[in-house]
Amino acid sequence: MRPFLIIGLGGSGGKTIRYLKQSLSEWLTEIGWDRGFPHAWQFLHIDTPQVQDSPVLPGSPDLLPPSEYLSLYQDGVPFATVMDRLRGNNHSFEGWWVDPAYMHVPIAYGAGQFRAVGRILGLDQRTRIQEAVNAKITALRSTEAIGELQDLASKAHESNGVYTKPGDPVAMVISSLAGGTGAGIFMDVTDMLRAMGEQWLDMSFGILYAADVFQSLASGAKAGIHPNAAAALAELVNGIYASGSVEVSGEEREIGRSGPAFPFLVGHANTSGVVFGDQTEVYRVMGRCLAAVMTDPKVQDDFVVYTAANWAAAAATYPDAGGPRHLLMEPPYKGLLQGLGYAEVDLGVDRFRAYSERRITRDAVETLVRGHLIRTEGQERYEGMTPEAISASIADDRLTGFLNTVGINERGPDNNQVLDAIALPVEQRQRITGDLARQVFDLVTESMGTKARVDDWVDEIVTQAEILAPGENERYDATLRERAREWSRNIVGRLTEEVGEIVAEWGLPVARDLLHRTRDEIRWVVDELEQERREFETLASHVRSNVQAAFGELSGQVGSEHDAIGQACASAIETLVWHRMEEKVRFIAREMLADFSRSVIDPLIEAIRLALGDLERRLDPADVEATPVDGWPRHAPERDQAVPDDLIPGKTVSLVLEPETFPRRFEWLVTSTLGRDFDTTAARWREIRRQVVTGAFLERAEISDRRLARLVKPLFEIVDEWQPNEAILLGGEPDRPARFKLHVGRDDVVLRARAWLTREGSPFDDFLSLGLRGYLREPGPTISPEEAAERERAFQRALASAFEAAKPLVNIDPVLLSRVHGKQLREHVVAGEIPLKNHRLESWVIEFLDQHVESERKGEYSNVTQDERVKRISIYSMLDGALHPAVFESITEPIAAGYNDALQTGKMRDFWKWRRSRPLANAIPLPMPMIRALIRGWFIGRFLGLIDVRVVDGKTVVRLSSGSRTVESPPLVDNPGNNKPRQLGAFLESLALGIPYAAEIGRAEEMLRIYGDILEMGRVPGSIGAAVGEFNGLSAVLEEWISSGTVHGRVPTVPAEIQADSDTARAERLAGLARTVMEQYAEHARPEIEEGRLGPENAWLGVASLIQEELHRLANALSDRARSVVPSF
Repeated sequence: MRPFLIIGLGGSGGKTIRYLKQSLSEWLTEIGWDRGFPHAWQFLHIDTPQVQDSPVLPGSPDLLPPSEYLSLYQDGVPFATVMDRLRGNNHSFEGWWVDPAYMHVPIAYGAGQFRAVGRILGLDQRTRIQEAVNAKITALRSTEAIGELQDLASKAHESNGVYTKPGDPVAMVISSLAGGTGAGIFMDVTDMLRAMGEQWLDMSFGILYAADVFQSLASGAKAGIHPNAAAALAELVNGIYASGSVEVSGEEREIGRSGPAFPFLVGHANTSGVVFGDQTEVYRVMGRCLAAVMTDPKVQDDFVVYTAANWAAAAATYPDAGGPRHLLMEPPYKGLLQGLGYAEVDLGVDRFRAYSERRITRDAVETLVRGHLIRTEGQERYEGMTPEAISASIADDRLTGFLNTVGINERGPDNNQVLDAIALPVEQRQRITGDLARQVFDLVTESMGTKARVDDWVDEIVTQAEILAPGENERYDATLRERAREWSRNIVGRLTEEVGEIVAEWGLPVARDLLHRTRDEIRWVVDELEQERREFETLASHVRSNVQAAFGELSGQVGSEHDAIGQACASAIETLVWHRMEEKVRFIAREMLADFSRSVIDPLIEAIRLALGDLERRLDPADVEATPVDGWPRHAPERDQAVPDDLIPGKTVSLVLEPETFPRRFEWLVTSTLGRDFDTTAARWREIRRQVVTGAFLERAEISDRRLARLVKPLFEIVDEWQPNEAILLGGEPDRPARFKLHVGRDDVVLRARAWLTREGSPFDDFLSLGLRGYLREPGPTISPEEAAERERAFQRALASAFEAAKPLVNIDPVLLSRVHGKQLREHVVAGEIPLKNHRLESWVIEFLDQHVESERKGEYSNVTQDERVKRISIYSMLDGALHPAVFESITEPIAAGYNDALQTGKMRDFWKWRRSRPLANAIPLPMPMIRALIRGWFIGRFLGLIDVRVVDGKTVVRLSSGSRTVESPPLVDNPGNNKPRQLGAFLESLALGIPYAAEIGRAEEMLRIYGDILEMGRVPGSIGAAVGEFNGLSAVLEEWISSGTVHGRVPTVPAEIQADSDTARAERLAGLARTVMEQYAEHARPEIEEGRLGPENAWLGVASLIQEELHRLANALSDRARSVVPSF
């Protein structure tokens, strides 16, 4: 496994990283990795907005953390300041200046789909970009990161013992070609990486979204997509052959080319014609593709190693004949754009788990909010009642049972649950008072002898009882306090447990109303206990009269053996101890219940109120934080059990488990889990809801996902324990009330549902833990031969479908491919790990791979393994070589459509404004030698009267007289009038649109011939490669005119100052004219630059230095010719 630096540019790059990290997170969870993202994987999203763009995307990938987002906007700094700052640093804006006076885009929110604006902001913040990139590189290369990556590799491949040292890092840049920021800075960012001087940074991969990815956007939202894509491609093609310098850490460093080393174009349809959804679906596909590249060793090695090793080799196989005729470099053709495709075979258990979670969650959440209405629907008793009245009625019906279950029923003389819980059992108290009474009897008879008068007996019994009673009362008081503390520790748990049962059965409104009634009940009981306490207090004060009463009518002398003595002792203890026990326990129970109501019931009611309100708000789709469940499956009615659309995969995922089988499989697993204890479907659903709502199973179940086990929480969280202390037992104030939090949000319930489904050893967990190999097991006790055969067929269908969907995500024009490259379309396809080695399907898999995968050794595939954990098979593809942009309909079709619309509506200026983000010399989609030849050819054509610029139907075109025929350019991007420098600039700049336009409308040979012919007029016959840029001789047309005064056998109309009778004179005079024009162009450029007229209307300023160089080169070649003698034609 390799370290990866993933840089996402603009909105498209950021969204792709979000999907990539989501896929990586799922993979890390699958292999049991719980240490977060490894530091060897570094992510950076660069965009213009001050705050990360945060749309809710399908599949809900998380936003990136702040450490992974870099804004190009500096708070409060206007665009004009940015421009001034860059000009002060000597940045060249000749021909692409963005005038701040006319730039009204609020850059705090983006670059407004203007590439020039995006690049300017990137240039301004290049130091911060460099620092952010350096920090990421440092992090991924740290000793900690490398060790962590080794641990991850070991963890991921522990089943087959595979372990390799981490390979070289990989740099990957993801961007749209059609936006403002990403399309404006992707070349600068890759050049910055290249200039750092390390090979892996020089060999960066570019994932570049084509214009057709965004065709589903509204017309206003995609106004800049077509011209941006054309300009970005032109600069990319130019950069592939370019060299120059880049500033890194304050130093100018030379680079041999510009842009990503390996640019991959991504469109919305693949080479088989499979069309994908909108742009978010394409981002999602690329996220999964790049996740496979980062995690699947087979895919990673092929993608990285094969691409780097074969890019140039594959390009070298293209015939040279395409050359200038199709505006290709000959030789060497370096390879311009690749295609990338991805699909996967997915067992589908994760989607089935999500289906099961949602179904359970919807049932639970709807019960939480509307359980009382759902359970009573259709019952005559409740017809016509408001929801509030129904809830209140149910609460009334269940109050007594609730009080009894919790253990707080104290109503009337027969219900003493709290008293019984706090007081010692009656038998134990009877033993205590009985022992005390015997002690009093012994003491009294010892002191009084065998006989005494009744009054003396009464006095002595009272005296002795009053001596013994306080000690026992103190001991009993301590016992009561301890038992009350124990009761307070247990009662909250019993309360929340029973409230949880009510919530799971009837919902939060009933639980709330029931607690209100409980509070009212406690208020009544507290008064009742106080009344009883006073009664026992009164009884405890009548010890003498009660002892006297034990003697009845007796008087005079009474012997110690008389029963009245023992009865009197018992009466004394009953009065002083038993009645005090009863009085004290009622005092404590009264105080405890009163505080229980204030400090437990009241906070619980409030917690339920808040939770119910928050849940109802979040279930409202209109809420900004909405987490609705309306579209999720539910148990009944049966039609609502259907799988929601977002769990049905797109075209790049082929499921082995068909989604239509999910409802049936869910019921089968529910029955397998609960069938023996619950004999009806409804009862089983109800039991699942009870367990998931309350989370009661969490205390005793082992959750297979350890990370989930740490995250999941039960229904009730006791934030603060109820803390009554001794003061309350003595009549003081409570020390601390309880505080509760209810975990009833949709996502809370989802976690509990997931935990319930993944309890170790449960039928659900056994099924959800299956990999492909386990699912395709041999028939046995739990799988019939018919079921096993159907599973095999499903897998075979899925694999075949995935290979078809995995074709490169580009649309190729086969006719142009043949004309430009002389080849038919071929793809390079690679499959990831297929865990069917030594399996009955192995021979079928080998035969399938032999037919669909290029391999030097047919029948031998290292990616066929025995790994039981593999749940999905990654399949990626690329073209067998990088192709010219003209053959990609993913590019040409949308660009041509936008270009044509701008032509027809007369809005070409707005269409093209601020799309180009570099000087024109770096924005013509040709290698620099060909640009030089094209400029020379232009001037030769103008000098010889072969080139004419005219307006046709309101559009400016260039015409070239070429022998007996005339060729015409596509309409130019600007109407330059008679301004000759601007005419040249517009002609060169229009090639960025002309190539895709001509290719798309099927007139590439015709409409681009003028560029090829003019280029031929500017190059020496037979020159190839870099020599095309030189001019060590004359072109054929120029030599013919010098030698004979004709062009293509005809005498052209040329300026008088170059007309002459000899070849030497013609050469000398034309050399002089070239030098004169060279001076004129220099004079024309000077005031334009000095007076700041640097905008796109003066695009030619971006080639002004080239014009000077090529006119000088032309003049020198003509002077050399004048000094030589060459045979006439």
